[in-house]
Amino acid sequence: MRRPDDRKQVSRLTLTAAIFLALTSWAGADSTNSGIAAGASTYAIPGIEIGGFVSDDGGAGEINAILPLSRPSAHQLFFIGGDGKLFNGSFGNPGGSVYNLGGYLGYRERMGDGVFGLWAGADHLRTRYGHDFNRFAAGGEYYGPRLIARVNGFVPFDTTSDEFSTTSTVVSTTPSTITTPAATTTFQNVTTTTVATVFDERVSSGIDGEVGFRFAAPALRQGARAGEWRIFAGAYDYFGLRASGGDVPGARGRLELDLFPFEQEQDVRLSLVGSYSHDDVAGGQLEGGVRLSVPIGGSHSGAAGYSGLTNNNPATANPPDSGAQDLFQPVRRNREPVSVLRQKRQVATSVTQTNVAGTVKRGFTLASVCGGTGAPIPVSFPGFVAAGLPTSVTPGTVLGNFSNFGPNGPAVSLNLAVMTTGTGQTLAQLLAASPAAISAIVYVPIPPAFSFIKLSNGFAGPNGGGQFSAQMKLIVNGTSCKLEISVGT
Repeated sequence: MRRPDDRKQVSRLTLTAAIFLALTSWAGADSTNSGIAAGASTYAIPGIEIGGFVSDDGGAGEINAILPLSRPSAHQLFFIGGDGKLFNGSFGNPGGSVYNLGGYLGYRERMGDGVFGLWAGADHLRTRYGHDFNRFAAGGEYYGPRLIARVNGFVPFDTTSDEFSTTSTVVSTTPSTITTPAATTTFQNVTTTTVATVFDERVSSGIDGEVGFRFAAPALRQGARAGEWRIFAGAYDYFGLRASGGDVPGARGRLELDLFPFEQEQDVRLSLVGSYSHDDVAGGQLEGGVRLSVPIGGSHSGAAGYSGLTNNNPATANPPDSGAQDLFQPVRRNREPVSVLRQKRQVATSVTQTNVAGTVKRGFTLASVCGGTGAPIPVSFPGFVAAGLPTSVTPGTVLGNFSNFGPNGPAVSLNLAVMTTGTGQTLAQLLAASPAAISAIVYVPIPPAFSFIKLSNGFAGPNGGGQFSAQMKLIVNGTSCKLEISVGT
């Protein structure tokens, strides 16, 4: 696909080449062939015109034809005309193309030095969004020996297309984590938001007019037919085309040069065209191209001339030079596929899917069991009641000497790392396996000397009647713990 900058470059080169060729032909021509009136007779017979163009928006092809229906006199013409312009795609695949096709009936008559004409018809417009519109079109013309003026207008029969929608999708991802004592799991929350925007397409009525001047151009060679320069300035207005409802006016300038380069076919006309237009919808558009016109139904130099479809009798035929000049000028009208999209509404739907991105097993640690480092652990003394016993202890601290049981009991440290289960497995070893849950009983190692005297009244003292033994066990259930100290004989 050609890039926009490349298309602009091609357009400018084409226009430059056209101007260069025109100036070259002017400079090399015989000065005796510079008569102004000579070019006027180039539109004295009907023909089919085929053209191709390049512009900032790409390329375009066109065809135009004017065919006579009746020639009441040498100065009058009833005609039927048709034209088409393909902006994108092909006529063989109309569903994917942008084009304009039109047909019309008209009347022209020479009055004094000029030709006045009126025409009316309809066209079919296919836009770049694939919608079809039909329009009424009409115009008026004047072709004088120096001045050319045209105006045409168009009114759509159906201004608005059916509603259609376009969808856009936005995918957003947000992470989240869930942390448990056993693991940290990372999730990706993928939210897909689909926005359906409903539009309709609108074409507008409008008017287009231009005024131009014509000048004779020197022939390309001695004895050849003279050409013609034409320069135009025009303006146009699309009524209510803006999405806000306002008009879109524009301006246009155009330069044309007619040449007759074929020695054996002197009625075959080659036209070089360059134009520039600007409006707020299309912006600035530079276009350059060529048109080739081939006569049909007769010859400019033929003795019988051409009188129209209703008069083929050479005895009553009117030669084209006897007042027929400019009667077969092609109809020039606005065929641009200009439209505007109007947003009607938007509908958004969102769907969120949560995917597991990864799991990191963190397990329990010595710092996380029993409520974490520094968290007090409740202490209970099942089956034993005595005043002054602690109600909670903190891991890592020293359980005092249990003074209520006597002054000589050895201190015991509540060290979680060295506590063991009944099978000899330490708490640290249990945690190293990163269990998803933990439920265990571990025992606080009690030094053998940790015993105290049993008195007859149940209290410790120097004159006991036997000895107590003690057992400490830590009951772990996840992050919740409790310490039990059992005392017995």
